[in-house]
Amino acid sequence: MTTCTIVSTSTAKLKITLHSSSETIDIDQLSFKLVDGWQKLSLTVLDDGEFKIDDLLLDNQSVAELYYTSWGVDETGKILQPVNKFNKNINWYMILHNDHGLLKERVIERNYENDLGTNLFDKYKIFFDMGTTLKLPFTPRLTQYFSRQQGLNYFPHTKINDFPFVPLELIPWDDEVIFNEIKDLTYNANGVMANEWYWTTVFDKINNKNMIQKNLKDWLHANNLKDINNINISMVKSNGGFIEVHRDYKMRYPRQNNHFIHIPIYNNPDRLVKVSNAGLMPHGANILNNCDYAHAVVNQSDSDGYAIIINAHMSDDFITERMRNVNIGL
Repeated sequence: MTTCTIVSTSTAKLKITLHSSSETIDIDQLSFKLVDGWQKLSLTVLDDGEFKIDDLLLDNQSVAELYYTSWGVDETGKILQPVNKFNKNINWYMILHNDHGLLKERVIERNYENDLGTNLFDKYKIFFDMGTTLKLPFTPRLTQYFSRQQGLNYFPHTKINDFPFVPLELIPWDDEVIFNEIKDLTYNANGVMANEWYWTTVFDKINNKNMIQKNLKDWLHANNLKDINNINISMVKSNGGFIEVHRDYKMRYPRQNNHFIHIPIYNNPDRLVKVSNAGLMPHGANILNNCDYAHAVVNQSDSDGYAIIINAHMSDDFITERMRNVNIGL
């Protein structure tokens, strides 16, 4: 097992916690064993003192430049990076892996080394995934896919089209009102790489199909979503419905600035969408890069899961102005 040692001469009272996919461990000393796989280390000062990290060792070897991937969060939620000195007003975090060769490989592969020492959050969208254990028995492949750790991934802010998904800050929708407009539509079964997955099309520009009802239409216009190519409604049945790991290859519209927005109806933490190189997609409206990244859906809740999937033309400025400031998995 890998030993992690925090080197410091500070005497401030400190809370040390390791967060992994399966457990949260409180630690009472500066040298301790890491768990297997990806994990997050957090440090919190409990008194009025100040704690300064002089070095961090993995198996008695300094993490060196990897230290610059650590960050602090102050009382207002502001992210500070780099930071190695903090008090009770700042929580300190660092992503680790018990295989520190893999840890270094991932960091230097996923960002530019000359950026280390600057605030990486200003330059990159950072995704971190420690894996998820499913509550119901799905296929072996789905179980392995969701539980497998995607780890730490960096994507330059200048390349929004390369993000696995983009959380959006849109005008809120009324779940009940929208659900009442879509619940009685005729849904077609889709048995390819899926179980209990159904869908229907309510708008198709090519085929001049338009079945959008008033409330959904008003919401689209309120969000300035007017240049729409296609709208599908997806429904994955409760208690075990799923869509297998797949990637969408066939596109009827040019990829350039045409994006898919995935909008779940009713929040339920047991309806999960996982995207490769990123992890679980947060609830709410997200641009899903379903053509470049493998993804899968499971519904382990007691209610059917509906989602509106909109393909529309959106400029980079449109997306940037509406991006939600959330750090995925961190």
